[in-house]
Amino acid sequence: MFLRTLGRLRLEGLDFKRSSPLLLLAYLCLEGPQEKRHLAELFWPRGVNAGRNLTTVLSRLKKVNTNLVDVNGHLLCTRFDCDANELVKAFEQGDYPRVVELYQGRFLEDFYLKDMGEELEEWLYQTREGLANKVRLAKLHQAEQKARGGLFTEAAKEAEKAYLEPSAKEPTETDFKRIYTLLVTIEHPLANEVKQKALSYGLEFEMSQEEAQQQFLEARASKQLKEIELNLNPNNLPNQTTPFIGRQNELELLDGYLRDPSCRLLSVVAPGGMGKSRLVMALAEKHIINSQFKDGIYLVELAPLSDPANISSAIAEVLRYQFQADGRAHEQQILDYLRNRYILLVLDNFEHLLDAAGLVTRILQAAPNVKILVTSRQRLGQPGETLFQLGGLDLPESVTYEDSLEHSSVQLFLSSAGRAQPGFELTEANFEAVLQICRQVQGMPLGIMLAASWVLMLNPEEIASEIQQSLDFLADEVGEMPERQHSIRIVFNYAWENLTKHEQQVFKSLSVFRGGFSREAAQAVSAANLQTLLSLMNKALILRDADSGRFEIHELLRQYGYERLAEHQDALNETMDQHARYFSAFTRQHVDRVWKGREQQVLADIDNVRLGWQRAIKQRFLDDIVSYTLFLFTLYEVLGWYQEAVATFEWAANELRSDVTEQMHTCVLGHIMATQSFYYRRLGFNDRAQVLGRDAFGILSKCPPGANSAFGLSQCHRQGAASGFDAVEPKDLKIALLHASTNIENGHIACSVNLTLGNIATDQGLFDEAQAYFEKGIAWSRKNQAPRGIGWGLVGLTHIAIGREQYQQAKSYLLESQNLELESDARLILFLQPLAFVEYRLQNYKAAAEICFKILNFHLEIGTKPRADTMLTLADILLINQASKSVVWMLSYADQLSLIPKDQLERFTLLADKLKSELGDTIYKAAWKRGASLDFETILQGLEEDFSGTIS
Repeated sequence: MFLRTLGRLRLEGLDFKRSSPLLLLAYLCLEGPQEKRHLAELFWPRGVNAGRNLTTVLSRLKKVNTNLVDVNGHLLCTRFDCDANELVKAFEQGDYPRVVELYQGRFLEDFYLKDMGEELEEWLYQTREGLANKVRLAKLHQAEQKARGGLFTEAAKEAEKAYLEPSAKEPTETDFKRIYTLLVTIEHPLANEVKQKALSYGLEFEMSQEEAQQQFLEARASKQLKEIELNLNPNNLPNQTTPFIGRQNELELLDGYLRDPSCRLLSVVAPGGMGKSRLVMALAEKHIINSQFKDGIYLVELAPLSDPANISSAIAEVLRYQFQADGRAHEQQILDYLRNRYILLVLDNFEHLLDAAGLVTRILQAAPNVKILVTSRQRLGQPGETLFQLGGLDLPESVTYEDSLEHSSVQLFLSSAGRAQPGFELTEANFEAVLQICRQVQGMPLGIMLAASWVLMLNPEEIASEIQQSLDFLADEVGEMPERQHSIRIVFNYAWENLTKHEQQVFKSLSVFRGGFSREAAQAVSAANLQTLLSLMNKALILRDADSGRFEIHELLRQYGYERLAEHQDALNETMDQHARYFSAFTRQHVDRVWKGREQQVLADIDNVRLGWQRAIKQRFLDDIVSYTLFLFTLYEVLGWYQEAVATFEWAANELRSDVTEQMHTCVLGHIMATQSFYYRRLGFNDRAQVLGRDAFGILSKCPPGANSAFGLSQCHRQGAASGFDAVEPKDLKIALLHASTNIENGHIACSVNLTLGNIATDQGLFDEAQAYFEKGIAWSRKNQAPRGIGWGLVGLTHIAIGREQYQQAKSYLLESQNLELESDARLILFLQPLAFVEYRLQNYKAAAEICFKILNFHLEIGTKPRADTMLTLADILLINQASKSVVWMLSYADQLSLIPKDQLERFTLLADKLKSELGDTIYKAAWKRGASLDFETILQGLEEDFSGTIS
């Protein structure tokens, strides 16, 4: 975890924006451990509830992540660092490029906190000023280095930035003179202003352009500067016409490799258009002042060469070496020339000259102080080669308009679009489309630049639409790109033509996968052997993640391969069917993992499962549909993906209704409708759930006995009677379920049926019968190490204990069930709901309220409607302390959305009457009307603010 304070204040990796908690974290990061009392007085100097406010802030931080703040007695501290601390350390170590790189904006730029005290405000501004001063000095140091290398224009620009650095103090006398000298080297217009400003402080400077330049050139030649190695290495690196954007992580990794004495050959490998050359140029530039390469850094452009035999001549040309007529071969002369030199050779675009890769090894063997940096679409395969596979720029996932600007893929789009149409800006209206474009090309720099070149004619929404329709849209119509990068298709055609027929066939088949694939899946669907996969990896067409062992294809390459596959419809259909069958078997094999709490192991293939499911529905692979349905139902329930579940099963039901052809088809449709009904209930759409539940029951009750109909019938109950919204009469459902579950071999489904029969018996008040069913389900789950089945059975026993008013026993069941579940499991909420009621009955009001708030916040997070029992329990607890308009809002919200089942109407009415009595009729009616117009997030905030810290 890392705190960003330079620029906008934010926690990396967490969507948390509350001002006070973030400022508290920033203060602790920079100032170290602090006493609670000091922090309370510092942050709330005028408040009578400073201690309580601090407790509230700490509670909010704990909800986000329990590791954000450590409490050690009266002391608070953080476990992580921030960029401001890194900047200070870099400055102290003399790493001035790192200082400038870290400074992404002023300390807590545009930060605002209402009623900030004078002491805290003074700390903020002093810290901001101190950091800005360090950045100014770092920029001056870099400017002087450039001036010593004769780069006076760049040096003056850097000096200008240093002088105008926002938030920094007025320059000291020494700094005024340094800035003035740098500016005079090119007679910069700002030089006179600096001179006049210095005069106002009683400082007088006078220097001509020639004198200033000579001062730096003499310094470069001085013995002292040679000893500290500030002179620039000879190089032929080209001046870049566009800014280098992003890739900081990649640069750091590559820099580490290049500095490692054991790494002599470093190959940056990626498909065309991924930005290999630009990255390597930036890396080489970082070593211009590195004494490791005192004899020079030389770029050898290999793209124009067609004959591998010409590489020696190309190297000689950039080294300015004249071949001698002494009988030695040209290659031998190059080896002799390099033998005792300290040089970095950058060999750019090697992929078409691989027959000459042995020359690289011979150079390294002959010249022990030479290092070679290569870019290629295919690895060289030479001894000692360090391979770096380059992916796309970082991609924004779900981000806000403000956050999107932090991503390098968006920055590159804006930079490129700004050149095509000066003044183009990211706005709240177009940022979603820009994000979509960056995702469509998976951060490929060439794809981003080609897409951005169209902004003169099309808006971002239109560009995204065109990319979706055809790869051919991504082409350079202006002619700014080299011919080999004139379009994405040209780049990919080149790679395609360098594949064997077998590799082409395998690559086409692999293009049907979504989100990557395993080795086993590749072999089953595309008949790919290990040698072919390795060859495709070496040619940078597929990537392998070393940790997971999974393979991936860049999305644009995948689309290209899919187009090639779709040229032959029979081959496309056969491959898609193989894919659907494979992942049907995958769901049968891995549903057990979901039951046992290991769902993270299957999520890597969720996109492939979705695709296989859609194919199975379209092709009416009925047995496969059943396997997919069971798997998806279980996974969606465990993860709380309720919205996707509704959309998925609704689409499937509509597809299958179009041509019902046989009884098996009808039964599969009934199962899907029951599953659809279940998830409508999860989202709180009770009326829709009841209609679907009754229709599904009508179908499934007429189906032959078996696992499919039994599991579907179980879902008819889970969304119905147990929550007070009856879709089917319990006695009718019980009869049908007992008939359907005859001789079920699938243990998980048999367990599910027992748990459902237990719930039905509980609803009927038949507690002894219910207990027998639950214990049977729990026994099977314990034997088969299925913690979810154990947990759900214990919750069933909990409801029996509540019915018998044995609240302490109920609590013990729930605590045991919680220990079996994962924190990420959405079903955890079903365990917390009865626990809140039990704690309330045991008069543990504070604990009960905290559980209710946790449940309601979870519903808000995943977008589902809260259940009535949680809201009514919270209302009961809060009314013990005081009546509040926010409680009325909550009841009005529940009533408006018909969230109150018939078995809880009496409880709801009693609460409403009590509120009306305590608040008065006028206030109550106004609050009720207000609640009907509010969203649930606003209501929840009101509840938390009204009752924070008041419940005992």
